[in-house]
Amino acid sequence: MQHPSLTPIHLSNPQPYLVTDQIHIEHLLNRLLRHGEILCLYPIGRREPFAICALLDFDEHELTLDMPADRAVAELLFKQGASCVAQVRGVKHQFDCMPLRHSQFQQAPAIGGPRPSQMISMQRRQHFRLTLPLTPSVICEFSVSEDTRLNALIADLSAGGLGLSSHVPLPVLVGQTLFDCRFQLPGFGVIETDLQVEDAQETEQRSGAHLIHYGCQFVGLSRPDQQKVQRYLAQLERRRLERED
Repeated sequence: MQHPSLTPIHLSNPQPYLVTDQIHIEHLLNRLLRHGEILCLYPIGRREPFAICALLDFDEHELTLDMPADRAVAELLFKQGASCVAQVRGVKHQFDCMPLRHSQFQQAPAIGGPRPSQMISMQRRQHFRLTLPLTPSVICEFSVSEDTRLNALIADLSAGGLGLSSHVPLPVLVGQTLFDCRFQLPGFGVIETDLQVEDAQETEQRSGAHLIHYGCQFVGLSRPDQQKVQRYLAQLERRRLERED
């Protein structure tokens, strides 16, 4: 039996996990190629049989994959197309590749198929948080009572919430709702929402200073503001991937 991390997933609603950004897809394909990461190929819609292979080459339009040693599995993949599953840095990636055709790579039999235009990426958490750059800093303004508003640095951000960071304890409790929160994402405008405090953790930095992190979940975030957050996160991730490459 194959390891669970490399078994295909079948979601009734894949939209929250769907990646269509071509920079992300290019980065994954480059990593699969350069590092020889394992790919598991399954007939589309099935969890068995499977073939373990590697990405041999790719260009703007096509992928070239190992030819499976098991001829019966290979013929099934040619007939039904392949669900390709990889795990990179703890994140499962899956994309469909069809139709498949017989090809060659360095005079050896191989599989050719179209380059994916989208893929599913499953983080260990439903919402993966990105650490925000220190400059320009993103500050959240929020109410803790009818007549008291405070500011705190946003240390990290996800599609589902954010982390507030402070060197002094804030007058908030885990489980408390912070109302009328506002912060501005550079290039994307003001976000308005309520926040529910999910946890509070204190850490000591190398300098000896203490830092308190408040993990918060969005409450009542509007659809337009959700899209702003997602576009901002996508921009940050693209820049990170470009630096890695």
